[in-house]
Amino acid sequence: MSIIFALLHGTKRFNELQKLVTNINTRMLVKELKNMEENGIVVREVFATVPPTVQYTLTEKGKKLEPSLTELLKWGEEFGHSSFNCDGGCPNNFLKANEK
Repeated sequence: MSIIFALLHGTKRFNELQKLVTNINTRMLVKELKNMEENGIVVREVFATVPPTVQYTLTEKGKKLEPSLTELLKWGEEFGHSSFNCDGGCPNNFLKANEK
């Protein structure tokens, strides 16, 4: 969830995602990003630089998850489930900015 929240605000380089998504090690972040890429949720773009630059962007399919994830986050906050937070993957004002 945190990875998707981080990418809702635009394309991010791998190192940016590492900083934004807390409570996950590098190996698991790579694994989750590969899984999301295989499922058509993110696009991975590699640039031939030294060192290599890799960036990730949500696909249209991935962007369509935003309303569902926002509702899950609201539900978690309403019922006091601290595990339902952005874990650093989205700004504190995410919910306020997306309320209708």
